[in-house]
Amino acid sequence: MPYELNDLSKVDRTFYDVKKEHIMMFDEADEKVIAIAVEIVDYARAHINKDIGDYLYYVLVDHINFAIERYKNKVYVPMKLSNEIKFNYDAEYKVGDWAWHHINQRFGINLPKDERSIIAMHIVESEESSHHSQREVSFEEIDDRVMKIICEDLSIEINREGFNAYRFETHLKYLLQRIDDQPLNSENVEMFEIMKEKYPDVYMCTKDVCEYLKMQTGMEINDEEMLYLMLHINRLTDRNN
Repeated sequence: MPYELNDLSKVDRTFYDVKKEHIMMFDEADEKVIAIAVEIVDYARAHINKDIGDYLYYVLVDHINFAIERYKNKVYVPMKLSNEIKFNYDAEYKVGDWAWHHINQRFGINLPKDERSIIAMHIVESEESSHHSQREVSFEEIDDRVMKIICEDLSIEINREGFNAYRFETHLKYLLQRIDDQPLNSENVEMFEIMKEKYPDVYMCTKDVCEYLKMQTGMEINDEEMLYLMLHINRLTDRNN
């Protein structure tokens, strides 16, 4: 610490064994985002009778930051599994609903209602992080190849143990769950064209990833999802700075 803290009553929350990449993320995040992420985790632990890992703090800080960023840029990608999540994870969905209202009220914004389901899925992921199914093993194989494509196409190295990689892998998992054939939302057409023009290498890399996913899953990835994937790959390479 850059100073000596004598009055410990001023400490609101203490985090132990925090990885370096998480500290960097906290350093870049708005203090209000960190505070609301802590409140959501506390609320979840009080209303869900399951063990929730501390990793959820960092996931929520990152997700809320990115959700607000997308909101300001008028980028919206629908969550196609909202009804399934609500049905299968009622307690987590109710926490997601509370969090959605809380975030909107705190920041004076109006995030899409799908955020309730996404936050619920982050909570579920924090509950199930120690479990591995056959589906996850298959996902690991796809994830490994996608990461190699990104590294090769963009001539970069990715720290697979870092938070950025975890964030991308989480999105990739959700992407594979919700692919459909819906056309690009009209509000996102302009953003899609801007991304293609501004980051042609990221666009070509994303096309390669989509081709691989099509080969592995047989699913066509629409422009809506492709835009979202481009945004995540761009963040993964830290090019947004």
